[in-house]
Amino acid sequence: MRQYLPYAIVGALVVGLFFLLSSGTNTKVTPDKEGNYNLKMNKVYLLGGAFALLVFIGINILLLSKMTFDHFSEDHVIFIVDLFIIPAAIYAMMSYYRHKLTFNSDEFTIYKTNGHSYTLNWEDLQDVTYNAFSAKIFVTTKKHGKIGINQYLIGFKSFIEMLDSRTDIQNVTLLKTKLRMD
Repeated sequence: MRQYLPYAIVGALVVGLFFLLSSGTNTKVTPDKEGNYNLKMNKVYLLGGAFALLVFIGINILLLSKMTFDHFSEDHVIFIVDLFIIPAAIYAMMSYYRHKLTFNSDEFTIYKTNGHSYTLNWEDLQDVTYNAFSAKIFVTTKKHGKIGINQYLIGFKSFIEMLDSRTDIQNVTLLKTKLRMD
């Protein structure tokens, strides 16, 4: 029984993490003085990214201090795997600060993690699709092609409701079902 305890703890942490992310998605947001809704990423991205960055850099520092380079060992494998996780942690923190969505009844602006931003009228949208693996919806526009929007923006449900009311896209109803927002 005790050998399964770590797996149960990890499973509970993952379920709790997705519960926190989903609860922020369904949070109601209110418009500011100009009538704009401002959505930003959940703090889980900042805290999780910072925690992972500190832990994996710390592990790599410890590994470097005790590793020998005369033969390949499991310490080397852990070190290499950590090097792949560190950029993901940095990306999560950057997403918290950069990935935003601002919208009103006339237009919306997507601020991407890479620094690009796109301002679009609701009429510019041609289609919307959902990718559960990346946790993003993709809006297809006439001018910019597909643009991804993370579903874990706080108040994302308000954006989907505005998308439904301002466009004639048939996929929005299906999207609301897939996101469990109907």
